[in-house]
Amino acid sequence: MKSSTGPHAIAARRAARGAAECPDQPGGEDDRTTLLRRAALLHLDGDWDGAQKAYEAVLADDPGHAVALNNLGLVRAQRRDPTGALAAYEAIGPDETLTPTALLNKANAHLALSHPDRALPLLQRAVSLDPGSSAWVALGQCHLVTGDLAAAEAALRQAYERLPARADVHRSYASCLAARGAVTEAADLLSEAVRLDPHEESGWRQFGAVLLTMRDLGSAARATAEAVRLAPDSVTSLRQMAVVLVALGRPSEAAEQLDRALAAERQCDVLVDRAVLHLACGEPDGALSLLDEACSGAGHPRAELYRAYALLAADRIEEGRRQLEAVTVEPYATQAREALERVQPEPS
Repeated sequence: MKSSTGPHAIAARRAARGAAECPDQPGGEDDRTTLLRRAALLHLDGDWDGAQKAYEAVLADDPGHAVALNNLGLVRAQRRDPTGALAAYEAIGPDETLTPTALLNKANAHLALSHPDRALPLLQRAVSLDPGSSAWVALGQCHLVTGDLAAAEAALRQAYERLPARADVHRSYASCLAARGAVTEAADLLSEAVRLDPHEESGWRQFGAVLLTMRDLGSAARATAEAVRLAPDSVTSLRQMAVVLVALGRPSEAAEQLDRALAAERQCDVLVDRAVLHLACGEPDGALSLLDEACSGAGHPRAELYRAYALLAADRIEEGRRQLEAVTVEPYATQAREALERVQPEPS
């Protein structure tokens, strides 16, 4: 990474030049403090290379310097080196000696390494030591990763109530509320989230999804359209827009959204979605072309089921029956068996 030209980094380099011009000054705590301050200024301006070298210089003189180790771990994490970050946090000392900030940073390194079980006790200790810690957010996310929605909601409620307003907290907390059916409360949180961060596509999309659940179709369309405007090639937002338009009785516009999604990426689920609209419009050949493509890989039972439906719609009854018999993954297998019971074999 290039050296930063930000004001903090410029000041830090100026101080370093001044120190170099006075080499006869005695070393010691004052020098380490000056070097650490320089490292922090570089870090603030995004000069991660310079900051890391400065932190390492502090540690060369004082290997157990807790602040330098913590900050070194943070800059390594920012450079996508969670293993190196964790090594720095481990060098500070036992978990019982870590500050809430160091505990949070160490937990984040474990989360980056997909070790939520190791992150959890660190985060719990961080919030017990400092109930106003931003570790509540990471604790909620950690519980979400492990699938404990009730614990995630409890932690994110604390983050929502204790910390300054943050759009990401609102979104995560809303997802927990929506999962247990509290959609009105989730919608209120998401309305505030998009006000706090109006340029985040995922917030508008999540808001639109909750409004769709509430059957507020007009508002869902407006929120999802904003998500699409912010990220025109987002397959997820385009698919959601198609669902909203179908609910509004506008299938041709929904088809346009799915065509845009397929132009961005030919995902299996989008191919099936578009094929379903072909079937709804009485166009089995168009559906089959897409479903053949969707079934070209292994393990796509939804595509296999709808391919069977398309074959039946095209009066290719025996082929359709064989395709239904080949669907063995639930819940699609149950639907296939029910369809088989309704389909008579072709006469010999």
